[in-house]
This record gives sequence, structure tokens and C-alpha cells, in this order.
Amino acid sequence: MNNTCESFDSIVYTFYCELAFVVYSPNATSRDKYDAMISNSLFRMIPGVGYIMLGLLVIGCFLNWFIHRSKHFKHKSWASLAVFMIYICFAVAISTSIMIFTKLDDMRIQWAYSIGPMTMLQGTLVLYFSGLPFLLSLLWWIAVMGLYYGLTLPVLISSQSIISVSNFAPLIATQIYIGLTVLVTWYGGLCVTASYFNAITNRKRFLQRILMLQQQN
Repeated sequence: MNNTCESFDSIVYTFYCELAFVVYSPNATSRDKYDAMISNSLFRMIPGVGYIMLGLLVIGCFLNWFIHRSKHFKHKSWASLAVFMIYICFAVAISTSIMIFTKLDDMRIQWAYSIGPMTMLQGTLVLYFSGLPFLLSLLWWIAVMGLYYGLTLPVLISSQSIISVSNFAPLIATQIYIGLTVLVTWYGGLCVTASYFNAITNRKRFLQRILMLQQQN
């Protein structure tokens, strides 16, 4: 590995070669190998974020159970609001972790290809597993896209000033970010549209059941 990386004439290529193959280096420590492997993952699940997400999952399940069991909540739609808030908290925890707490140095581009797919993954969970009505689903996407642009654009703009011959990582990150942002925006629109048609279908099914019950009576 060392001989291969040292064969490059440019110090930049040598740096990225060693960065990519650090897990095979005999001089690499366990921490170096961990950082190299986790840097290639879609999401850096540090213990703190893991505990927060586990806590949110437990709280969400408890609130859903409590609202449906409790006599104090006459309108069970409060459960949808609780689920909405839990998914918002999930989005905040994941996005801030990617852009702030686990963001590596300026020579890494992990944040660019991480936050987009993670946003789409959360959107898929909201669409298929949350049971949120159309309005809350729309509000979730508006809030998440605001969080997405609010966290990424400042980093993207500030990184343009450090682009140089020895550091072209921000240029690669910009290219990846633009492509994934277009994809995330389109995907969000598709999810909202799917949620809208799903709401119409559910209303039609509800009306059909009411009509069937009336005819039986």
C-alpha cells in the first residue's frame, strides 16, 4: 500500500490514497481504521446520537400507547401529532449529527453524500410507516427541507473559499451536493403527492364503508 501511494507525483493524490487504504496500513492504529471505515458509511452513528434516537423511539411508542389508552384525550388525532413531532426530532438529530457533531475535516466529503440519502430514507419511513395524514406529511417535508438547506448551504458557501490545488474536496462535495439536492427535492415532491393520493383513497374507502353500513341498516 505504501509503495502504491508513494508512486503518485502529487501530494494530494498521495494523501487521498493513504486516506482510502489506511485500513490496510501496518502503521494504522485502531482509531485510524475505525475513522476510515466509518467515513465511508452513509451515517456516522456515534453513541450519543444512537442513545437519542433510541430514546425518541421509546418516547414515541409510549406516547402513542398513552394517547390511545388515556381517557383525557378524546380526539385520538393527538397521536398523529405526537408521531409528527417524533419524526421531526429524528430529522433534527440525524441532520445535526451529520452536519455538526460528526462532520470531519474539510478534506472529507462525507456530509455531501450522507444528508441527502438520509433525508430520503426518513421521508420513505414517514410515507409508509408513520400513518401521518397529508397535511402533517406536507408540513414534515417543509420543515425537513428547511432544515436541510439551513444546515448545508452555510457549509457549502464557506467551503468554497478553501478550494485550492492541495484541497479540492469542497469542489467534489459541491458536485455531489447539487446532484443529491435535486434528487431529494424531486423525491420530496413525489412523497407529498403520494401522501395526497393516499389521503383521497382513504376518504373514498371511508365513505364506501359508511354507505355499506347505511344500506345494511
